[in-house]
Amino acid sequence: MSNTKKEIFIFIFLLTCVVIAFCLIYCRFYKTDGTSMEPTIKDNSRVLMIKNREIHRGDIIVFKTENKDAIKRVIAIPGDKIEIDKEGIVKVNGEVISEKYAKGFTEPKEQTYPLTIKTDRYFVMGDNRDDSLDSRFLSIGTIKKEDIIGKVVISLYPPKIL
Repeated sequence: MSNTKKEIFIFIFLLTCVVIAFCLIYCRFYKTDGTSMEPTIKDNSRVLMIKNREIHRGDIIVFKTENKDAIKRVIAIPGDKIEIDKEGIVKVNGEVISEKYAKGFTEPKEQTYPLTIKTDRYFVMGDNRDDSLDSRFLSIGTIKKEDIIGKVVISLYPPKIL
C-alpha cells in the first residue's frame, strides 16, 4: 500500500471514529409512539435527536413526562406570551404564527390565556392538534428545560429532514 493510500485510510478511519464518538455522546435515536406529530412525523418513525442543543420556537423536541418520553413542537420559549383564541388562532407575543405543519383545530383546552412562559419553561403542542396531549392541558403544562432530552433533527425512517 502506498503512503498516500495509507494516509487516506488513516484519515477515513479517524474521521469515522470521531463521528461515532460524537454520535455516542451527543445523539440518541428515538422511536415515536402515537399520532400527535402527524403529518410531520408518523407513528413508529425512527428519529435522530441531538442532546444539549439550544431550543428555539418551531423546534421539535423529546422530553420526559411522568409516564414516558414525549415528542412535540416548541411553540413558545421563556419570556414569550402565548394566546390561543376560540377560533384556534395562535399568537405569540401578539403576532399570529404561521403553522403550515399543523393538522386539525387548535383548541385552547384547559390553559388560561394569555400565558407568559416562565424562565426555563417551554410551551409545546403536537402538530396533530386533534390528537395531542400537550401544554394546552394542565396535566402537562409548560415543559421544564431540565426535562428536555434533545432536539429532533431528522427522521431516519421514513427519511425526512425536519
